[in-house]
Amino acid sequence: MRENPVTVTTLTTEPLLRFFVPGTPRAQGSNHVAGATKQGRLFVRVTDGAELTSWRKSVATVARAAMLDARVRLVEGAPIFGVLTFTRLRPRAHLNAAGDIKPKHAASLPITKPDYDKLARAVSDALTGVFYRDDAQCTTMLIRKRFAQCQGALVELWFDHSDPDFAVEDNR
Repeated sequence: MRENPVTVTTLTTEPLLRFFVPGTPRAQGSNHVAGATKQGRLFVRVTDGAELTSWRKSVATVARAAMLDARVRLVEGAPIFGVLTFTRLRPRAHLNAAGDIKPKHAASLPITKPDYDKLARAVSDALTGVFYRDDAQCTTMLIRKRFAQCQGALVELWFDHSDPDFAVEDNR
């Protein structure tokens, strides 16, 4: 076993690509077996809908524009480190009559649905074939949900230079 802790990419450099997608972030659910036909064949029902399709198109469009500005091309065969920050408006209950944040809600984080992993799935799938060849190239991801003045997703992407080996200590 290694004695040194695993080193993780430090985010001291500018990201390879950084962009903000305005709008309401949409979650991408998992496909589940929905039932069986009279012949006994199982079928899957996908319930993502038009809102998710529109969100993914927005992510891809903004990413393409940011790639043109940054002169970034499709990344093939390289590991990706990403920070995805999903923003939403604060609930009215967090604000006083003047529109300021009530002190008891100042440190509150958005702990309601949608789930962070389903939000990230929609963005990572939208970037497939746009920023990277396959979302399997995403090797390290930090996903955050935060309150902000506008809704959307801030996407920041780097090449992942993390240590590829990870030591796990047995604490039995």
